[in-house]
Amino acid sequence: MAQGSGSAPLFVSTRIAGTVQAWVNAAGKTMEARLLAFSAPDPGQSGPVEIIRDGKVRFLVTGRKAPVEYPLSELEEKEQAKIRALAEVAAKGPPEP
Repeated sequence: MAQGSGSAPLFVSTRIAGTVQAWVNAAGKTMEARLLAFSAPDPGQSGPVEIIRDGKVRFLVTGRKAPVEYPLSELEEKEQAKIRALAEVAAKGPPEP
């Protein structure tokens, strides 16, 4: 950004909630992706981490540049249970360093 433009820089933050892994949908199709949080407190702050919002989760699919929202209900039951358990823990806030 050019100096003197009068605009403050824009910072975009993506909160990663997991490592790259295979996620299976209800039709048996697999995608390699990272599970992302919709929101999380700033580093060093306390507060909930939001993994599920309006029945959807966010993934950063391998090979894509932008996150995608995916209906939780379209994932295999086992995957849904894993994400719900993670979301329950994450709602209590990030772990202490």
